[in-house]
Amino acid sequence: MILSAMIFLIAQIAIVLNPEAADAVPLFLRGYLATHIPYLAAFITIAIGAHLMHSSIKNLISRKIRIGCIAIPAAIYALMLIAMDIIYSGSISPTDVSPGVFAVQAAAVIILTPMQAAAEEIFFRSIPLRIAYGERMPARLAESLPFIIFSGVFFLLPHLGNREVSASASILPLLYYFSWGALAAFLAIASEGFEATAAMHAVNNIHIALFVNYSSSSMMTEALFINSVLPSDIISIIAVYIVFAATFIALKRTGGIKEGFING
Repeated sequence: MILSAMIFLIAQIAIVLNPEAADAVPLFLRGYLATHIPYLAAFITIAIGAHLMHSSIKNLISRKIRIGCIAIPAAIYALMLIAMDIIYSGSISPTDVSPGVFAVQAAAVIILTPMQAAAEEIFFRSIPLRIAYGERMPARLAESLPFIIFSGVFFLLPHLGNREVSASASILPLLYYFSWGALAAFLAIASEGFEATAAMHAVNNIHIALFVNYSSSSMMTEALFINSVLPSDIISIIAVYIVFAATFIALKRTGGIKEGFING
């Protein structure tokens, strides 16, 4: 965990100190790659570290990757994002991005964003959970609460530097990131795996990068549309709680949630 964090920071520093290294990259893609290359480096470091410990990066996500725990959360989260786009339609406008630029961006986003989302889930939730509880995940919600709160704070801290946080005059972006981190920890423990939260994380970031970006975004891409409203107001926060609740219910009905987690 420490090594992956160091590699992440070294990659960021190297990019900042050597901006000329990106001269061969199209200008519209530089911001996105500069943000995501450190995540790629961290992902590779975690994968190598897991292998050296006679494990695999797959085991850090789930003992058995379940397609339903990927597809169902991804579909529910995508529906929530579409609903939010409809709600905010008055503040959303097209960007007139060219097809060529969009196609190149789409290739980079589809390749890098899932790895970035997986790296964040492993670093912020999977590894700390195993440090705290070992191989055995907490069996009950009450036992999980300290880690859920910790995960919310731990996920919030690195996002304090995000452009939308500094652009906002309220604490709502802070509450948004804390809520996302805490709810993701809750769902991961309840489902005994991180494939659901990694899928939701990836869908969220792909949507922002390619379809509806927003002003003051840290995801520096030319999406098809731009939203002039920050996606971390009170409506967005309520939507996050609703989508995690809907995902929990859907997974529970399909056997993806451990029995007695809440009421046991």
